[in-house]
Amino acid sequence: MSSTIKLGKSSIEDILKTKGILRNIGFELVRLGRRINGTHVINEIIYEEENRKKDEQNLPAYRKNEIVINNEREKTLDLFVERYGKEKKKCFKYINSILISSIFGKKSIEVFNYSQRKLNQTKKQRIGGEKLKDAYIAIHPFRTAEILKKVGATDYQIRLGLLHDTIEETKDVRIKKVKDNSVKDYREIEKLREEIKSPPEYKEISDLLVKTNKGNEKEKISEEEIKLTNYHLRLLTRYINESYKNYVKRMHHKCFKSKVKKKIEYLTSDKKEQMNFYVTPLVVKLADSIDNTRRAKDVGLPKRIRRLFHNIYTLNELDNSLYHSKSNILIKLRKELIKDSKEEVERNIKAYENENDPAVKSKYDVFQELKDQYIELGKRNVHNLIIQKDKNI
Repeated sequence: MSSTIKLGKSSIEDILKTKGILRNIGFELVRLGRRINGTHVINEIIYEEENRKKDEQNLPAYRKNEIVINNEREKTLDLFVERYGKEKKKCFKYINSILISSIFGKKSIEVFNYSQRKLNQTKKQRIGGEKLKDAYIAIHPFRTAEILKKVGATDYQIRLGLLHDTIEETKDVRIKKVKDNSVKDYREIEKLREEIKSPPEYKEISDLLVKTNKGNEKEKISEEEIKLTNYHLRLLTRYINESYKNYVKRMHHKCFKSKVKKKIEYLTSDKKEQMNFYVTPLVVKLADSIDNTRRAKDVGLPKRIRRLFHNIYTLNELDNSLYHSKSNILIKLRKELIKDSKEEVERNIKAYENENDPAVKSKYDVFQELKDQYIELGKRNVHNLIIQKDKNI
């Protein structure tokens, strides 16, 4: 963690409301596949106080909420109580709500918990520029939502950012089980095939959002917003065997379909707010692409090249959509994606420029081609693409 936790006489609750510390704790727990609760947060605090890394040597003890001090294992919860007393432990009773609402907003609490739980169940991991190679896949939507938060995204857009991979990743696990013949019971196989065609996560998410409406009146999510969430999740979820190019094209085309109009107009009469709803899948896709690009150096060369070409498809399709929208957040994210992509291209050009191997030289030429395309994208004056009068969608 970048922020050192100092407890002493200060209220732990006050310290933990500091967003920098909260973000770091949340990041570490999600990265390592751990649920956010009082015990795990205290464990994280003790490891920070002891300046202990979660490396191969310390990770087994860390996962059991223990720490090795003077060659002896101690329970981090006991150590915390010994240092600060039982009373301060009570501050962590509602830490999940405090932490998530502070980072992403109150409406994101249940959505975050659901997304992390579902993605952890897939047991998928991601090599993503982290300290360890066992970064759990839930870290990606966490970072995606964080990118959205930094550029001033709406609560609705942040929730979609947290959920954007849930359906596709769980569906991929079901497909793998069927293809690998890892399930022998034919009834279970039929159930998996049915769930591939009609993922149950859509209903689970709807039920989850309905459930949140039992809380504070100000935090309620309307029925139309719940329906729109499902529609947007379908746009963000890639079909089986669908090319990336067609996937992006479908997403952009269906963002502005007339059948979405009534849902959005019911939600708000404010034109700016309406536009935020229309472009949410595009906003989330850009943030998703930015995070993937920032981690491109940690994947194999073919996947790295493919990812950079995917960004070009996304950006070209976006520029067509800018004729329909006046969304400043799209322009901010567009600029960020071009910057990050160019940096990754330049990094690869520098790495391969002195190679004499013909196979490597061909890859170098591909990166030169990518560089030219990103330079061209960067030169476009997107403000000229955006119409200056409201357009009927």
